[in-house]
Amino acid sequence: DWLKDNFLKKVEKEKGKVTKKIYIDRGEDKLNKFPERSIINENEVKKYLLKNDFATIKLHEKNFVDQINLFYNAEIIVGLHGGGFANLAFCRPKTKVIELKSPESGPPIENLAKKNDLNYKSIEIKAKNTEELNFVHQHGAIEVPIKKLAEALEK
Repeated sequence: DWLKDNFLKKVEKEKGKVTKKIYIDRGEDKLNKFPERSIINENEVKKYLLKNDFATIKLHEKNFVDQINLFYNAEIIVGLHGGGFANLAFCRPKTKVIELKSPESGPPIENLAKKNDLNYKSIEIKAKNTEELNFVHQHGAIEVPIKKLAEALEK
């Protein structure tokens, strides 16, 4: 509530073109190594979402107020488990959230979504490369079944 009380007054409420469907892109072109938490078939996921009118957003390229605007005005948010979902605090009630994650990821995003009265769904996929990780809490690389993603978007 404190975050909303102090930061939502800076939001541009439905002025001009707003992004209603967001995919949180955690891809890093600058890294020379395979990330410890990633989506193996991310290009396929992006292609499917782009065909369904989603915008791919790299939150690390946005300032804080722009992130608040994105989440406040969004109707659907899809992304890989991670810190970018902290912005769910700024969503309107009933915003649809689809978290892509491994079973080991835990419930913090789900808890935040419930606390903010959001329409939360998760797609849990067993990670493929957990034995190769240098950081055990990064959960590995997952391959998102497009059929499961489509079903979650339809519900």
